Amino acid sequence: MIAELRVGDAGEVLTIQRAAYVTEGMAYNQFLPPLTESLDEIREFIARAPGVDLWLFAGERSEGNRRLYRRLGFVETHRAPFSDHLLVYRKRPRDGGDQPF
Repeated sequence: MIAELRVGDAGEVLTIQRAAYVTEGMAYNQFLPPLTESLDEIREFIARAPGVDLWLFAGERSEGNRRLYRRLGFVETHRAPFSDHLLVYRKRPRDGGDQPF
């Protein structure tokens, strides 16, 4: 469970992010942005993240991931074309209740 991210957690976030997106990249046969994001970019995001809504995206074919995000309270906001598929964007208010994240 992630309660609050701090800039010092950026290295762990990078490791988890890369591990999580390798299978997505393989499933869609492409390098996705989370696979190329740098440690400095993650640090910058964490420093400006407090108090903002949480958002994420998954490919339309990634039903397991999308099911998990629904269970964690993320609501679909829109879909956008990316290469040969759609990205499904989801958002959850920062104070999303008792769920982790």
